[in-house]
Amino acid sequence: MSSPANDWRTLRVRQWEPTRYWVQSQTRKNVEHLVDAEDWTCSCEWSEFHKEGEQITWCAHIKRVRLWLGTKARSMDKKQLAEFGEKRARAMCELNGWNSPTFTVVESDERIVRMKAAGTATCGFYRPMSLRCRGPEIVVSWRHCAHVGTAGSSWSFPGYVIDRTPYGVVQHELGHYALGSFHRNFNGEIIMADAIKDEEPISGYAPNPEEKCVEMFRLYVTNPNLLSLIRPRAFEWLAKRVKPIEHREWQEVLRNAPERTIAQALKKIGAALP
Repeated sequence: MSSPANDWRTLRVRQWEPTRYWVQSQTRKNVEHLVDAEDWTCSCEWSEFHKEGEQITWCAHIKRVRLWLGTKARSMDKKQLAEFGEKRARAMCELNGWNSPTFTVVESDERIVRMKAAGTATCGFYRPMSLRCRGPEIVVSWRHCAHVGTAGSSWSFPGYVIDRTPYGVVQHELGHYALGSFHRNFNGEIIMADAIKDEEPISGYAPNPEEKCVEMFRLYVTNPNLLSLIRPRAFEWLAKRVKPIEHREWQEVLRNAPERTIAQALKKIGAALP
């Protein structure tokens, strides 16, 4: 049987479940195949892959999902990053059986505006008991978040150790919810902080041990493979308690990142080697 001729890069993709995607068939226009990104299987007849040395050949539909996930972040503006971040956070809650908090992900929230006017530099916050929604609330003002960094002093990139884009900020605040003592499945950020006290923070935002842990949670959501290489103890602690939603290798998550970002990631991996 000859390989289908249609270009797999143009196939339509839509998310169905946290780690499952419907992909337009490469051979039949009006048919879709289901790709599971947790174990990289597909419902099509081309789903089998083989390994020759280090070379893996996937079916067109799996390749399309992997490409779609890899290119999605860099092409989005702040609003789109915020929407994608909220969707990913909700999927993370669903995957782990957590009750989802209220997400207030908007262009500008008046509470954040007041905090900034008072001298507090912030673009998001978490409240375990919000009076507005009478429950846990995650608030992110995407106008005040960082752009995707490609040059200069801006290093934020979705899936990198530094990510102050709306996508990363949503996952950071989700970390406060998941790791906080409010959540019944966890014993709190303090216990994690004690377990990983000998590991250095992954970013410059670590004013206290709790924020250090939440930043590591953020990377666990967006690029767990990278976290496992640079902070193995934190990764191990989280992996015992939280199901990951991302299963690609770190290079593929960052496949469209600037070369300098990849170089710095490699440098950090090398520095973490025993």
